[in-house]
Amino acid sequence: VANNGRDLIYYDPTTGQFYQISPDGTSRKLLSSDTYPSADKVTWSPQKDKAILEFPDSSKILYDVKSQRQYTLAPEMEDINFSPAGDKLTFKFMGSDSSDQLLVVSNFDGSNATTVTPLADKASQFEVNWSPAGNVVALFTDAANADQQTVVPVGMLGENFKSFNVPGRGFDSTYSPDGQLLLYSVFSKQTGYNPTLYIANGTATSMGTNNINLDVQTWPEKCTFGTGTSLFCAVPQYLEQGTGLFTDLSKDIPDDIYRIDLSTGQKTKIARPVDSNGIDQFSASSLKLSSDESILYFFDKRSGQMQKIQLK
Repeated sequence: VANNGRDLIYYDPTTGQFYQISPDGTSRKLLSSDTYPSADKVTWSPQKDKAILEFPDSSKILYDVKSQRQYTLAPEMEDINFSPAGDKLTFKFMGSDSSDQLLVVSNFDGSNATTVTPLADKASQFEVNWSPAGNVVALFTDAANADQQTVVPVGMLGENFKSFNVPGRGFDSTYSPDGQLLLYSVFSKQTGYNPTLYIANGTATSMGTNNINLDVQTWPEKCTFGTGTSLFCAVPQYLEQGTGLFTDLSKDIPDDIYRIDLSTGQKTKIARPVDSNGIDQFSASSLKLSSDESILYFFDKRSGQMQKIQLK
């Protein structure tokens, strides 16, 4: 969502350019004169003025939309994430040898790179996600026992903050905009090996405490935080047992949209997205709210298009 709180800004892989478009789709403004066709992943800075483009051949650039300037990043950089201020990056540097695989912090253009911690053979166990509170750059997960994982918050200087256990496997998470809360999903035998949402404290010193089961089977990537205590989630209408292990089982299952009150746990179904023929066929991710929460945008995995729901 653009800084005006209503429009969308986006990268078009066909033209290779950046645009701003109105909520009704009728007004579109070109934001970049340069072209970078066929990127298959885009990561926006929190300030929405820079974007990292990743291409199928592993090449990567950072494009400053405001200044129209390009910076080439190393192809070995993976899971790149911006700092809250947008002036730094954290990422996995995946060299050809395990001794050259590192968790790194750098300036936004890739310069002044500093090692946070070696990854060795545990790169897949690090989830790179810079907390909006600024003091945690990644979460490391390891098996606690057959039914639990241990999560260790990793600081910018390599600090290991107090760990906490989660009741399942497949840990996947996102922070609230202020970094005070951590939304995560795990699956276990008790959930039919389907992902179930939990909410917990998200600051470095209290992470994992006040852990609450929201009793909703979906993933954090299908949710977005609203104002106050509201959480909006796209929830599959049903899931086959074992979907947490095999996520492709959910790709053709339509979603309902729920609003969850995090203070009470109350869940309210507010929409069942349908097409012009009244068929519910949308599988939503990357949910975004307009600043007044009158519009909910989402990316439909099945069509590859952005959609919107008028909430007010």
